[in-house]
Amino acid sequence: MHEAPQGLFDPIDPVQQPAGVGKIRAAAEKTIAAKRAAGLLDDSHELSVQLILEMSSAVDRGLAWGKVSIATTTMAREVRESLEALPSPAHAGGGGWDEIVDDLTDEDLDA
Repeated sequence: MHEAPQGLFDPIDPVQQPAGVGKIRAAAEKTIAAKRAAGLLDDSHELSVQLILEMSSAVDRGLAWGKVSIATTTMAREVRESLEALPSPAHAGGGGWDEIVDDLTDEDLDA
């Protein structure tokens, strides 16, 4: 008898499921925790955070499946882009970039 392959969002048989959290999910959790600790995330980001966590778990399942599918690579890209869309210190006005841009703009106006 031939079994159908496991889908990315199908519940995984506990016997087949890798122990613990996958590397992609763990990295997503670490990144989100750092953004929270920096005060960059608030309640308005919760939906995005949950989607990132669920998608990262699905990517881990897809990678553990034995062959990487187009769906897994697409979802991995979505996780990366979703994480990049969350506020970062650069978006929060940190890092000195705003001052550099202001200085350059002032110099252009003076010329």
